[in-house]
Amino acid sequence: MATAGDASNTISGRYTDAYSIADSNVSWGNMVKTLGIVAGVVIALAGFLAGGQFGVGAVVLFLVLAAAVGSSFYMFGVMIAAQGQVLRAVLGTAVNTSPLLSTDQKRDVITHVAASTLTAATDANQWG
Repeated sequence: MATAGDASNTISGRYTDAYSIADSNVSWGNMVKTLGIVAGVVIALAGFLAGGQFGVGAVVLFLVLAAAVGSSFYMFGVMIAAQGQVLRAVLGTAVNTSPLLSTDQKRDVITHVAASTLTAATDANQWG
């Protein structure tokens, strides 16, 4: 039979896992934003190179394409990162108001998450 300590440890682990998922969402969003900026710059540079052979029209076309691609990726990255931030906020409220965790356990979950970086689970049992 499970004890109250086992249940609270399980819940604490779930919160920690959920925080790592939120951090992952924020990281993916930041990566997509960075890729958008890089893609926009690369396309713009390609436009300047093409301008030597095809004229000013090619430069303008590539600059418009660079702005469209770069801004689209950047906005998509913002949406992904925002989902992670919202999840962090919801989890912060859930941890703070959980009647199943002691004050020390709440502090441990919040400080552990704040001090840790995203790491992959090394054991398949950690996911279940």
